[in-house]
This record gives sequence, C-alpha cells and structure tokens, in this order.
Amino acid sequence: MRILLISQFFPPEPNSVGQMFYELGADMVREGYQVTVITGFPNHPSGKVFGGYQKRLWQVENKMGMRVIRVWLFTSPNRRLFNRMITFLTFSLTSSIAILLGRHHDIMFALLQPLSVGIIFPIIAKLKKTKVVFNLQDLHPDAIIDAGLITNDVFIKFLRLIERFSYRHAEHLCAICNIFKQHIVSNGIPASKISVIPNWIDLDEIKPLPRENTFRLQCGLKPDDFVILYAGNIGYTAGADIIVKVAKMLWKDSGFKYFFVGDGPARDEIKKLSEQEGLKNVRFLPFQPRDLLPLVQATADVSVVTMQAGWAKKSVGFSSKVLTYMAAGRPVVASVDLDSEMAGLVREAQCGIVATAGDAIALGNAIKQLSGSPDLRASFGANGRRHVEQHFSRDVVVRQHILLFESLISRQKKDN
Repeated sequence: MRILLISQFFPPEPNSVGQMFYELGADMVREGYQVTVITGFPNHPSGKVFGGYQKRLWQVENKMGMRVIRVWLFTSPNRRLFNRMITFLTFSLTSSIAILLGRHHDIMFALLQPLSVGIIFPIIAKLKKTKVVFNLQDLHPDAIIDAGLITNDVFIKFLRLIERFSYRHAEHLCAICNIFKQHIVSNGIPASKISVIPNWIDLDEIKPLPRENTFRLQCGLKPDDFVILYAGNIGYTAGADIIVKVAKMLWKDSGFKYFFVGDGPARDEIKKLSEQEGLKNVRFLPFQPRDLLPLVQATADVSVVTMQAGWAKKSVGFSSKVLTYMAAGRPVVASVDLDSEMAGLVREAQCGIVATAGDAIALGNAIKQLSGSPDLRASFGANGRRHVEQHFSRDVVVRQHILLFESLISRQKKDN
C-alpha cells in the first residue's frame, strides 16, 4: 500500500499536527507500507525558515524511511491574517503541483487546512484515480469566523461552499472528536462517511518523570515552588489570559509559579498583561526542543488547559495538550465549558478538576485545592496516565488509521 501524507506542518517544526503525521508515517513504514510526505519548508511559528533549510521550488529528503518532499511556500515573520492566508494558499498550489507530478498512491491522507485544499485535492484524486481522506484537527471556516477574524458575509458564504464541497467529495473524513463529527453530519454528510479517530500520545516519549529535573533547575525553581503549567499553543480562543487573572488573585501565594511554555498569536498580549500587573511569578518561555518536552511536563505540579466560554463546544472543540498532561501523570485543571467533550474526558478519566470556562475564581479555587492535597494530585496523575494508555496510545490510534486505509482500498478493489 502506498500512502501519501500531506500537511503544511512537519518536523522539525514544534507543531503537534506535524508530529502526528511524522509518527503516523514512521509507524506505517515499519509496517511495510510505502510512505511519501508532502510538506512545506519549516517556519512555524516564527514565519522564518529554520536554519539548515533554504527555500526552493522543492527539496527531497528521507526521514525514517519516508520520502519527504518539501515545496515552496510564502513565509513571513509578520503573522497577520493576510500573510498567513497567503502562506496557506501558496502551499495549496505548490503541494497540488507536487501531487500531480508525483507517483500514484492508494490513499491521500491530508490535513484539511488550509481550507483551499478541500477544493483542489478531491479533483486531483479523481485525476490520479486515488482516494483522498481528510483529517480534521479544527473546523474551518468556523474557527476563524467564530474568532471574528472574518466578518464579510459574502466571503463567509463562499468559505461555507468550499467546506461542504470538501466534505462531499472526499472519500472519507477523520474527525478527532465527536463534536466535529456532529458538525459534519449537520452539513448533510452521512455518519458512515466519518470516523472519529483521536490524536494520540507517544507514551514512550511522554511519561511520568521526577518533579525535580534538569529543566526545573535551569528555570531556577526551588523544591518548594508550586508550578502551574500551561504548555502549547497560546491562541486567541484559548482564553489563557485567565491564568494571569488567577496569578493576580493569588498573588500572596508566593510559592506559586505560573509557566507559559509555547507560542501563539495571543502570547504577547498575555505577557504584556502580566507585566502591567507586575506579576513576578509568571514566566513565558518559547517552545522547547522536542527532547526537553518530557522534562517540561514533569516540572509541573498542576497542568492547566483553558478555553474561552463556548469554544469547547464549537470549532475548536478539543485541545490535545490535555492528553500530554495526562500522559505525563500530572493532575489537570480544565477551565472549559462544563458540558463539553473535554470536560467529559477529565471527568471520565478522573484525572483532575473541571472549572467553568472564564471563571477565574473557580480556576483559582481548583489550583488552591490541589496545592494543599499531594495525595489527590498523585491520584489524578495516575488516573490520567492509565486512561491514555488504554485509549490514546500511539499503537492503538495508528492501528485505527491503518485499518481505515486498508478498508477503503479493499472497498475500491471490490468496486473495480
């Protein structure tokens, strides 16, 4: 079986989606499949091409037995919406050319981002007599509409048409959570055409490690410092500024240290807010090298995931950072909608406390409760680790993808 994976993001970029495509491809190679990847030149999140790479029309390299084709795309350190749209559109164009000129594959598995690939890839799939399967990590265009980044009614209707075209003309759709599946079905797509396959965690990489470690020492933390960690993308919809509000509210608890480790469009605004409040116990660090990620997670006493009110039930329905926290064996505090899928996961796994989205007092009380109960923290951490081992391990979820691909190919052979 020949598989073509298509994602604008791919290692060495510190992007969870790109890492997922890398691990999926590497595991399929080990299973004996031929895997090709089409991606861009690494530049996320800064917009600057990484050292060791120079943009050109294309570049071919080998990673873990995968043939990786990097294609030219527009990049800019200015991360305004217009520039990001140009980046997405140029990748749609150059990746499409690479697919057309490349060899035949049995399955095209593509991230449905940017939305423009939703028009182009199904057409190319027909020309190449292959099957395109879209992976939905977010709902587009809802994510940018709900964030208020696009308000023009005519343009919104146009994007809705592209969305429905993508759903209807793909061979199959992979949604990472049930909320996304429900949205797709509401667009008139039969449920049988949609598989809910979650993202996974590499449990050999992210695992419970000692609280006292080299990363903690590098940060100058004392043994009795109580670390509240937010690690990952800091987007507008995350509402991570609530952590700064909690830090201000609990400023007398000098042993509390709040760490933001990551980047994103809202990072600078939240950092500025923290500085204006004069909060010396709130720190901002960039994305760390991949090999440090387990130590970053282990440094936490409590790990926090946040989302603005309403968002956990909408276009950005699930944050994969909560799975990373669980895999690291750390208790989770989720500031999300109480009736959301993410809140349900925390309750089902019994791995932490759910606080009402946008309620700084509720979030602060949850952190205070856990800070005073090491036994409860240990219990939540162990429960979370156990849950991801049973339901979100890399082996389990990659196998789900492989079985889906094989069933689609088998169906094609029967149809022929």
